[in-house]
Amino acid sequence: MTFQWKHCIAALALLAVSTFRGYAVEKIEITPSNDLAVFAPGEEAAFQMEYPKAINASSSIQVTDFDRNVVFEQKNHGSMGAISFSDLKNGYYELTVETFDAAGDVTAKGMLPFAIIPKFDRDSIDWSKNQFGAMVMPHHVYPLEDRELDARFMERIGIRFVRSQRLCWMQMQPDKDKPIDWDTADKEVAIYQKYGLDIVANTAWPLQPWAADGEGQQDFVPDKSFPKPEYIEPLSDFMTALAERYKGKVAYWEVGNEVDANLFWIGRIENARRGDNNAIIQDFGDYFTIIAKAIHAGDPDAKVGPNTTGAAPDGVTYRNWLEEFLKHDEAVAELDFFSTHYKADLPKIREVLATKDKGDIDIIITEIGGICSPLGDVRNPTWEEKVFNIPITYNHYVTELFYNGKALCYFLLRELTHEPPVDWLTGLLDKDFTIFPEYVSFATLVRKLAGADPLMELNLVKTTTAGWGQGFAFTRNGEQINVLMLLDADKADMTVYTDDHQVLVTDIMGREKVVKAVDGKVVLPISKMEPLIVTGAIKGLPGEIQYPQPQVLKSYKTEVESFENYEVGQVDVPNFRVQTNQTQRMFEPTEGFVAQVTDETAATGTKSFLLNGIEKTGWYALIFDFPAEEIPTLARGEYLDITVRFKTKLEDVVGTGHTMAVAWYDKGGVRYRTDTAFIWGTHDWNQQEFKVKITEFPKDTAALCVEFYLGNATGKLFLDDIEISAELYRKSGSDNDRIN
Repeated sequence: MTFQWKHCIAALALLAVSTFRGYAVEKIEITPSNDLAVFAPGEEAAFQMEYPKAINASSSIQVTDFDRNVVFEQKNHGSMGAISFSDLKNGYYELTVETFDAAGDVTAKGMLPFAIIPKFDRDSIDWSKNQFGAMVMPHHVYPLEDRELDARFMERIGIRFVRSQRLCWMQMQPDKDKPIDWDTADKEVAIYQKYGLDIVANTAWPLQPWAADGEGQQDFVPDKSFPKPEYIEPLSDFMTALAERYKGKVAYWEVGNEVDANLFWIGRIENARRGDNNAIIQDFGDYFTIIAKAIHAGDPDAKVGPNTTGAAPDGVTYRNWLEEFLKHDEAVAELDFFSTHYKADLPKIREVLATKDKGDIDIIITEIGGICSPLGDVRNPTWEEKVFNIPITYNHYVTELFYNGKALCYFLLRELTHEPPVDWLTGLLDKDFTIFPEYVSFATLVRKLAGADPLMELNLVKTTTAGWGQGFAFTRNGEQINVLMLLDADKADMTVYTDDHQVLVTDIMGREKVVKAVDGKVVLPISKMEPLIVTGAIKGLPGEIQYPQPQVLKSYKTEVESFENYEVGQVDVPNFRVQTNQTQRMFEPTEGFVAQVTDETAATGTKSFLLNGIEKTGWYALIFDFPAEEIPTLARGEYLDITVRFKTKLEDVVGTGHTMAVAWYDKGGVRYRTDTAFIWGTHDWNQQEFKVKITEFPKDTAALCVEFYLGNATGKLFLDDIEISAELYRKSGSDNDRIN
């Protein structure tokens, strides 16, 4: 038997060299016979071990399953070169190999995750109804070999859609003095066709800086701006050629990424400088029209649409973008679908689209699934952090499938390859293809629901012995398939009703068992972290579903004194502090920054607070600290709803601009936050309101703050009439409402 291990998959599987009693613990290389480390039930799962040259007195081999149970253990005199298994159940496993010296101390160690997953039978379902997808690596370095291995991991579990950011002008002509290079894109498209994947092409962004209106503008990231007039025709020609070249091979063409956020779209520079958000949205309408017409010229049957955040259309995160965009008649005429992210309100979005006779177009969701912010090292997450996303992903997917969401692309197939790593976990695989537990749980969801049609929402609210239940029923090939979830309790028994004699219960690892009905009822043990998939004609309770409503447990009205009570030029205002160093939460005085009470202008009375960036000196802010006694401990199902109302006036603000954040810090100084969109330019006094829902604090939370930032910018920001209030709620399933 020949063993191969592509792309150093073993590299992450091997534990880093560590020290034990003063000497190094060396690495053991473990190589599987299947280079995905994914095996079908009954298939031999074989592994070969390569040990360090040091002589060892003994070794041990252990296999642990998803439930953290040891399912195999063997101790040997000397080291064992190979081992195989053929009778493991479906699920996620970790193979650990250790060697010991004569004193019994560990001298070398290696660990490799692997999985037992049934092969996906594509021919058994209506493939055109399969809405499962995954997003692959964004627009940084992405070798072709990695793209093919990504495709194999997707194809193996029945994923249909792949969202890629490679089919765009920036990727194929980064240098304006060199011709368009189609070679890599041709090879990528061929890979996806080879593995039966339908492409969602996230295109027309970012622009090359040399083609962008913002080229040379130090205060803006140019690649998110409108193209220069002289490059509109070349861009249009490229998009037409792109669509013609890949005609029939791209399911959806997304124009831009989260374009309702200033982070990803700033429009024409003159509008960006003014901070004119409505004009910036209309700029995107102009841009979308150009790109969509060009794509339709190359492929009249192509589907083209904009991509936005999960907040559309209610503007919770950024603004009421969709309604403003729909005022652009030319753009609406080219609109074939709408794209958004995470747990979006699809019925509400369709209501808004229907105002322009677009209520029946596809709504695709190209970033969806759980996101976990580890409390420790993101490169060495705990087991709890590795599995934290699973119930959130099930909740997001099942809800959006029920409301006919299309092309639901998990974010991400693999962890980002950025160095240093981002401060959150996502992905079904680690960056070097090592399997995470969620790859297996996602495979189970795909196998059971791919090609299924929505049937009904089940009334399971009062069917559990603790917490409450939620469930959605689907139908496929004449079978009813139900996804059952427990919320606001760790474990419970759930009672469902059926006229069948028995039902088939599948857990998230794909392990199945038959459960017989007794007197028309089936009682199922269920946990919050592990939803169940039940095949059978089950029913919930009769009557209208009434989910638990939020209950206010405590209200906080934080007193914020008027600036009228302080002297002009005063910096130290009670309950507030000024900050220029965000990381260290310190104020470092500088001549380039002024923060003080002023009588230059005011929204009410004669005084306000001024943040004046004379030069770019850092991330400066006026910060309000909640009294320590007002920081609650959040129990299961509780969340803190903070409302901040304030008025701002901006004068010639250039750079990152003004934003407001609610942030909390642990005792180690690690910062967690949620913030508003940045605004800049010149604006007269405006009333602002920001609401944030916090579903969890770290156990060692030390501070909770409201931060009014001028940011890394120049210009004047005036603040006045600040009001801060908070309410502690108990609400059903609040920890499953996460979005990006």
